[in-house]
Amino acid sequence: MSEISSLEPKVQDVFKKANFRLKAFGREYPLGVYAFALIAYRCHDTRFLEELLKAIGAADAKIIEYFRAFFADLPTASRILVDHAWLGDEDKKVDPKATAATMERAIEFGRTIKIPQLSDVALRALVVICDEYLHDQGRARESLKKFRPQTPSYLLRDEEATLLLNQQQYEEALSIWEEILPQWKLPVDAEGSPLITFAWRKAGIAAGLANRWERAGQLLLRGADTATEIKDDALRAALLADSGYAFWKAGDIRVAISQLAAAIEQLDKIPNTKEELRAFKIRKTLGQTLIHIHNSLEGTKPEAHAYVPPLAFCSDPGLSDKLRELPDSEPEMLWMFLVRIETLAQLEPVVYKKVRSKLECSKNTAVRLFLAEVGLMRTIESASTDAVPAAAQEFARVFRITKTNVVTGKPPLVPLEASAFEVPATSDDFALTAHGLYAAIVYGFCRASVDISRVRRWKKSSKKLATASEIRAWADDAERLISIPVSEAIEVLYDANETTARRTLAAINVASARTVSPEQLFYSQLMILWGLADNPLQRFLGVELGIKFSQQWTEKIKFTGLLKSPRLTVPIIERACSEACPGMQKPARILLAVEPAISLQIPQDVRQKLQTWAQLPPSV
Repeated sequence: MSEISSLEPKVQDVFKKANFRLKAFGREYPLGVYAFALIAYRCHDTRFLEELLKAIGAADAKIIEYFRAFFADLPTASRILVDHAWLGDEDKKVDPKATAATMERAIEFGRTIKIPQLSDVALRALVVICDEYLHDQGRARESLKKFRPQTPSYLLRDEEATLLLNQQQYEEALSIWEEILPQWKLPVDAEGSPLITFAWRKAGIAAGLANRWERAGQLLLRGADTATEIKDDALRAALLADSGYAFWKAGDIRVAISQLAAAIEQLDKIPNTKEELRAFKIRKTLGQTLIHIHNSLEGTKPEAHAYVPPLAFCSDPGLSDKLRELPDSEPEMLWMFLVRIETLAQLEPVVYKKVRSKLECSKNTAVRLFLAEVGLMRTIESASTDAVPAAAQEFARVFRITKTNVVTGKPPLVPLEASAFEVPATSDDFALTAHGLYAAIVYGFCRASVDISRVRRWKKSSKKLATASEIRAWADDAERLISIPVSEAIEVLYDANETTARRTLAAINVASARTVSPEQLFYSQLMILWGLADNPLQRFLGVELGIKFSQQWTEKIKFTGLLKSPRLTVPIIERACSEACPGMQKPARILLAVEPAISLQIPQDVRQKLQTWAQLPPSV
């Protein structure tokens, strides 16, 4: 007893009443068992553990029985005893070789005095030390083989799976986790512990690294459920976000958006301050994840230069506290990026409808601009096409407010007073309004054909707008150019003296006709894209244009006699048409592939723009 008391003086008095029953965790324990919980929290190095085990070995049978009950009844506290021995204090460095030797002796000691839980916990620690500190995975495997108990704990099986994960044996690791996780429950003295939650996280990582992304999403989602059980809101938000990213990698963008939305909702319940450091980190990592998904769908950023978040990025417990030095996150920006992702993915506006009213009250100029942009695109996509002029003018108005503040020296993310967004529209907003009208016509062309009656109705629905007279003149011209005979539209298309706006509208007419030559189809498509060169809505139209151009050229190349070197050029066109590309990449790549098959050459400035969109090397 004296040797044990020297390690923790308080236990001298405790052991005098060792049989006294203490109630904890809904059960009663002898005070003698509780004494070892006190000792466990005093342990801070291997020397302490070695001395304790030596004292236990010399103690009477009653003390050993309490020690045995300590491991049986308080598994978390007894694990802390062993873990603290090798983890040490923050200011002490671990000596992995000496610690590994201590753990081997602890395993043997547990076997000698018949405490299998001690041997099990010490073996887990030995595997961690060999794997992560000594980087000797061979010794870790041999230790498991040599000391494996007949019935290993879930905790030891978890560490075995972690070893396999680190050895890149993903399927083998995953099979262990899928066996143990459905049955693994937290011990009575581990309330609130994220131990099992992080095991689900590791299982999700293994599945993702095995390229089983859907399974990874499911496992990370189960981890989020266990975070709910332990009432860890921040960890739940992180795992929901990681699950969403995994589902996106699996190609299930609809489920991905649902999980990402749930993650943001969870974060909205946590104060947005740097004092809530975990939530602060999650907002930063979730923001990076959303930006990556957004840029990937938009197709405007070369992959070689894009930051790709690692798997389970948001729930990574090892993220540096230096993230605290970054500026505060804007929760509204998380929602705004998700709304843009939903729009780029051409899904129903579920998130958009859910948060639109909230974002409309934002003082953030970027949020208001993005919201007006998405609102215009959603109006174009909807059946309410009569509302397009008003939505286009609203986007132009908000853009002017944003641009004005940047020009006057205010960064675009600086909040503005609500009154700043009440500046009325003027006729000067028409230039950008026209971009919205043209985007609506391009969308109609991609979906079927342009409905002239809708263009006519724009003149009526825009009567009360500040840009009404300009819209009427534009709509009159558009109506005529889209409805004139194709031969007349071709003349306008090829007339260099005509304005770009009129030539692009004539191009819609020409590209809609099935009887035009390959050269005429090519040139009209080229002009349609050129009309979008400075149009902010191009990011939302790229996929539609890629589908339309692909359909048109798949049909046109059936007549190989109209093409140059068809044996060489047709396979290139077919490959471009069948390729899956985001944003404006596909329509641009199709036109670059078609050029060698026809007698026209792309002007150099237009070629540079196509190559920028296509994300191909300049020589292609």
